[in-house]
Amino acid sequence: MKLFLWNTNLATRSVISQILSSYDSCIILTDQKSIKDMADLIELPHTIVIYLESVYNIITVFRAKSIVKNLFRNNHIDHIYMYHQGYGDFYNWIIRYAHCQDIPITYKRVLSKVKGEPCYCLRSIFLRLKFWCLYRVNYDVIKRDDSYGFQFLLSKHFFKKNKIVEEQAFINSDSLDIIGEKIFGKLNLKIQPNSIILLTGGLSDVGYVTREVHEKKSAELINRLGNNRIICKKHPRFDDESKAEKELPHIPSFISMELLMHFFNCFIGYSSSVLLNTSKEGICSISLIDYYGCSNEHERKFLKQYLSDAEVFYPQNLEQLENTIYEAK
Repeated sequence: MKLFLWNTNLATRSVISQILSSYDSCIILTDQKSIKDMADLIELPHTIVIYLESVYNIITVFRAKSIVKNLFRNNHIDHIYMYHQGYGDFYNWIIRYAHCQDIPITYKRVLSKVKGEPCYCLRSIFLRLKFWCLYRVNYDVIKRDDSYGFQFLLSKHFFKKNKIVEEQAFINSDSLDIIGEKIFGKLNLKIQPNSIILLTGGLSDVGYVTREVHEKKSAELINRLGNNRIICKKHPRFDDESKAEKELPHIPSFISMELLMHFFNCFIGYSSSVLLNTSKEGICSISLIDYYGCSNEHERKFLKQYLSDAEVFYPQNLEQLENTIYEAK
């Protein structure tokens, strides 16, 4: 039986591809309710999906450890797959526990390696100590720029000590297309040939723009493009849609758009990772970073760098936005 530690939406296509390419029984552990809901909707064959939180305190962590130990005792787990290169919290303790049981562990890389300068300030040292006491995990703490605070990456020592083998994640497009058809049929969406996906959430709540700017500019965008052409997909962790965005048709927030991207010709968002994948598939991918602006220049540069591996367009106004959509047809 294979155990998948699926605690990032970025691994959606890889996890599903891997499960569908094998006849092995599988267990998915996830700390994301949106992933649990999506996996339940998809109904992956020979797979059990379990929601298990990843953040605990010194008291509640003992109960979580007991749950995991029972899971291992009651199931013959012969391989573990992980997809996160940082954070992970309690899921990193699961990796340590599995290593102690002589279970092979494979890290399936879904993102390029994060780079940054090491951070040795007092607060980072305290957080390292906290995570060690709770989960017995070694982190490297880096600071990417003045606006992003700390980034916790699993240390090289953690990978070496737990004998984790790194492999590039693979994608099976044919399998994913079948899953996409299944989801699309269950959603019963009514779309037009020129329908546009607007990726919402994580804009004003995060502080990229003010609420006033978000409300004003989103209303102008929707009015210009036409509300009969736009379908919204809200980020599962944020609830800061504008009034105009809330009035549009929606795809459920727990659905990963990577599974539905071939049904649409254009995706518009701010800094969503969806834009990376749609662009690589030759689908028109538009970022609104320059249209909305950004409250912090460091963050604007960081977000554009994040999207730099793909061909993403950055219109500065609605006229440029319309021209980009038109030229992509």
